[in-house]
Amino acid sequence: HCPIPMTHESASPLLSALPLFPLGTVLFPGGLLPLKVFEVRYLDMVRRCHREGQPFGVVLLTQGQEVRQAGAATETFVDVGTLATVESLESPQPGLLWVRCRGGERFRIKRRERLPHGLWVADVALLPPDPAVLNRLNGVRDSKQMTPRQRAAWAEQIQAAALTWGVGFASNE
Repeated sequence: HCPIPMTHESASPLLSALPLFPLGTVLFPGGLLPLKVFEVRYLDMVRRCHREGQPFGVVLLTQGQEVRQAGAATETFVDVGTLATVESLESPQPGLLWVRCRGGERFRIKRRERLPHGLWVADVALLPPDPAVLNRLNGVRDSKQMTPRQRAAWAEQIQAAALTWGVGFASNE
C-alpha cells in the first residue's frame, strides 16, 4: 500500500492509503531518520515504497510499543505526522533492513485503518509549511557532532517546534 493522490474540495492535497510507521520519535521536514526494520509488516511496506519511489508516514506513538507483541494493546498515535522518503536501503541479512529516510511534508490524518496484518494506513491531508517552525530548526546538525551545550540548546528549539506543531518530541539524549 503506497499512497494514491486524491482530489478534494479543500486547498490541501490529499493522499489515500498512506502507509504509516508509528514510532516513539518525531521526524521533522528535512530531517534524517535511520531505521532498523525487522517486522514483516514494515519490511514489505518499506521495500514497496522504496521500489515505487513513494513515501510513508511517520507518526508519534502515544500508546503502545514500536514493536508489536502478542496480546499487547493496539497502538495509538497523534494525527499529525511527516512524510518519509527512503534515501537508502540495505539488507545485511534476510529479514533485516537498514533504512535511511528523509522527512518531507507534514500531514494530518483524516481517516485511519489497521489492516489485518497490523499495518496502519490513512487518508491524509498535506499541511502547508510553517516558516516560523522551520526557522527554529534551521541549522540543526547531527547531535553527535555537537557539544553538550549546543545539543541542549537545539533540543530546546526542537521541543518548542514539536509543541508548536502539536506533537511530541524525542529526547535529546
